[in-house]
Amino acid sequence: MTDCKGAKVADIVFIVDESGSIGNENFRLMRNFLHLVVSSLDVSPKRVRVGIVTYNDVSTPQVFLNSFNDKDELLEYIKILPYNGGGTRTGEALNFTRDNVFIKENGCRKENGVQQVAVVITDGRSQDEVSEAAITLRRAGVTIYALGIKDAIESELLEMASHPPDQHVFIRDSFTELTHLKQTLQKILCKNIIAKAVPMKTEAKEVCVKTDEADIFFLMDDSGSISWQDFAEMQNFINNFIEHFQIGPQQVRIGLVKYADSPTDEFDLTTYSDEESLVNAINSIIGVGGGTNTGTALSHMGRLFKRAAVTRGHEAPKYLIVLTDGKSADEVKAPAEKLREQGIIIYAIGVKNSSQTQLEEIAGDSKRTIFVKNFDALKSIDNEIIREICSEEACRDIQSDIFFLTDSSESIDEEEFQKMKNFMKFVISKSTIGENKVHVGVMQFSTSYNLEFPLNQYYSKDDILRAIDDMKQMNEGTRTGKAITEVSRYFDAAKGGRPGMRQNLIVITDGKAQDDVRGPAEALRNKGVEIYAIGVKNHNPTQLKEISGDSQRVYSENDFDALKDLEAQVSSKICERGKSRSRANQQRQLGVEQCWKKCSKPLLR
Repeated sequence: MTDCKGAKVADIVFIVDESGSIGNENFRLMRNFLHLVVSSLDVSPKRVRVGIVTYNDVSTPQVFLNSFNDKDELLEYIKILPYNGGGTRTGEALNFTRDNVFIKENGCRKENGVQQVAVVITDGRSQDEVSEAAITLRRAGVTIYALGIKDAIESELLEMASHPPDQHVFIRDSFTELTHLKQTLQKILCKNIIAKAVPMKTEAKEVCVKTDEADIFFLMDDSGSISWQDFAEMQNFINNFIEHFQIGPQQVRIGLVKYADSPTDEFDLTTYSDEESLVNAINSIIGVGGGTNTGTALSHMGRLFKRAAVTRGHEAPKYLIVLTDGKSADEVKAPAEKLREQGIIIYAIGVKNSSQTQLEEIAGDSKRTIFVKNFDALKSIDNEIIREICSEEACRDIQSDIFFLTDSSESIDEEEFQKMKNFMKFVISKSTIGENKVHVGVMQFSTSYNLEFPLNQYYSKDDILRAIDDMKQMNEGTRTGKAITEVSRYFDAAKGGRPGMRQNLIVITDGKAQDDVRGPAEALRNKGVEIYAIGVKNHNPTQLKEISGDSQRVYSENDFDALKDLEAQVSSKICERGKSRSRANQQRQLGVEQCWKKCSKPLLR
């Protein structure tokens, strides 16, 4: 199996339930499942190390991370992994694994920056508490996957697993389904290991440091329900956020207000003008406790943002990021609406017992709300918000052509087709559509192709979104090469394209093309069109690379749900590159104008 070839370095520990409810036959199926998953990993002392802990009433270390140097020997041992029966103390197993397996003496390489991963496999309710044990393990830097079979309790799996749950929680009705789950878990596990080994932080930072200017306030819940550890997680989240921006009086400015019964100004936008001073100030904030009057705190923010325009000398993009862990005791909708009327974009992050209704009332848009079960999950979402904000800025004032070429074959069901539409709509929503701005075109393909609209048909965002909503699926084969050849014509001036501008093609496909893609894609790239290839479900990775011509513009996903994870990533990348081209064009134009003024002589004296 080649799925995990890119996942080169990780420490992975399987925490396996061996309680009496499983039985010998089901435990045999569990052994087979472990054997299949480990077979797909690049196991060796310098690459992926594997550990195994079995547990019932007590936990037993079957394999430490440095027990086996040879993959074949490890696989042979998995075949005879002992089964004892007994109770189900999952919380104790998490603590045991943290204290006895994820340690340097037993092969853990955390000190070297190697990713730490735990995969919990259980078939029933734990006889002890799992939440705190899981939080402590995650805070130790371990990413947790939770696999529940048969009578496992979903709420417990969610308590254990890392964020987001759709990538870290798996539920199956019986042990016979493990064979089918193997490929799904394997792909997600390997994809996440690769993603974290090459973090998106660098890519996000490249976009964000080019964010010209912004005024960003954090509104931080300081109520009594937040422990000192939770408070520290919020501080870390804000510090990680700041790292991505060019901080300065004329660039990105950061302010912070904490609140409980009433708001307290910690520092204004003008207080600190460099990253180091900001981090020191954030780390010195002390939690006091109290009630949760989020509405009062929101009302307080209005005058701070008004003062921002005065101190900067002009209006800059304004953002408010609200962090809260509970339901507000006062009304939030009206004060939040007043802030949005001032042009402030609000993101609402809810933790633990926060109200989803109130989060949406605060943000005014469900897409700007994020909920996580625990504060330690905040570190998993910083890129999500950062990309959102930075793609907003990267997409301002660019000129480019963006064409979507979407697979409409019969292997895509109605719900998946809608998710593909939603992806396109998000990318478009981040762009400034207009006759002299961004132009968008869409073509579907199957055995044949169908032009929905060319680049010069719509100059209104609403018209484009309406046309996408009206798209009907073709339900035939997959002739991707043929479609690329056809769409190539629509980048030409005669068909509505603007060859002098940045031109992008985004190809979305769920399967292997039934024709050649290399030749048509290469011909299109030779015209200066940059191609992004997004493969979903049963796509062919080799063909994606042939289409894009560059692995940096290839995105592979397991299902159409994962398109949502790519929305901000793709839009920010396209916009930033478009902005670079626009700046270059502006500089060339300025040079021509300066030369004309300096060099030209009047014809008549």
